[in-house]
Amino acid sequence: MALKSVVDGASLAAVKKQITECSKYKGIAVSKTEADEQSFTQMRIQFIQALVDNLKARFPKEKFLEAGACLSPTSWPDDENARAMYGDQQVVNLEKLCHVNAIEALNEFRDYKHNTRRLGETLQTLFQQVSLLPISSAEGERRFSCMNANDTTVENQLSIVVGFVIS
Repeated sequence: MALKSVVDGASLAAVKKQITECSKYKGIAVSKTEADEQSFTQMRIQFIQALVDNLKARFPKEKFLEAGACLSPTSWPDDENARAMYGDQQVVNLEKLCHVNAIEALNEFRDYKHNTRRLGETLQTLFQQVSLLPISSAEGERRFSCMNANDTTVENQLSIVVGFVIS
């Protein structure tokens, strides 16, 4: 995974550069050994791995995607007999992941399969929760990029800049 690589970000690189150049950071004397550097790198990798594992456990996207697919009528079988039982297990899985009433969710899903215009309250909750989950981290990455682009010495000030145009 790319996050676990030992490439320093801008802030950490600046801290390391200052320590290397003058053995100080913000006026505080800092000494380090090769063992300190190795220990820091190992802790960093372990921290990132723990973070990744925690996020995967909290947001099991594969389970949501698999279970959530049954909510789309385009995924339903054409055969009426096959459609009658289709998706029941996935809705039960969604119920466990989204913490809604299983019996209500299953009954509403069965009604929904027979009349796609009717959407019960519990099934609506499932729809909302599944649609809110990000499929990838791309949106978050874009927002961080925008935030970093705005975090400059000029952009992060609260002062008002007034410009005049002379014609």
